[in-house]
Amino acid sequence: MKKNLAQIILIFFAIILIIYFFFYFNFDQSKKNQIKKEQSKNIESLEENNNLIQGIEYVSKDASGNIYKIIAENGKNVLNDGNLIYLGDVVANIKLNDFKEIEISSDFAEYNNLNNYTKFYDKVILKFQNNKITCGKIILDFDQGFAYLSDNIIFKNLETAMFLDKITIDLKNQTTSMGMFKNSDKIRIISNNASN
Repeated sequence: MKKNLAQIILIFFAIILIIYFFFYFNFDQSKKNQIKKEQSKNIESLEENNNLIQGIEYVSKDASGNIYKIIAENGKNVLNDGNLIYLGDVVANIKLNDFKEIEISSDFAEYNNLNNYTKFYDKVILKFQNNKITCGKIILDFDQGFAYLSDNIIFKNLETAMFLDKITIDLKNQTTSMGMFKNSDKIRIISNNASN
């Protein structure tokens, strides 16, 4: 009887030891796997942040004397196109040679530092003299000589407010066309003057 009891106790301790080692080594292995995963995430994060640039500023001047300056809190180079940079918290200033100044700000932009082609998007605001335009997107193409604004445009100045879909500005001829995407839709204009 004592022999059977001793055998049961030994088997019981053996089972406890096996369970203990099983959980200890499995827990240890899962802990090592977790550490490896965290290290992998940190390496990926470092690789992503390695491409992040803080405090960006580009300035260019065209043959007519117009100055284009773009400033961003941060940016990231596009790996397969060395000239393209994704920018965050962006402010651009265009100083025309007739001393007029245009300011554009947005949450994000794509900027080509070779030709200054810039696409501003998300919470875009354009200020020019007493005019303010908010929209979803502005494309500046200096090579083609145009600016294109779209996506929920609200144009405001001291006298009026306009709601429209698109504005195209010919930068060379300094002409502007405004409209809606659908011909059946109309531009909505609200006058701020009580006499109108």
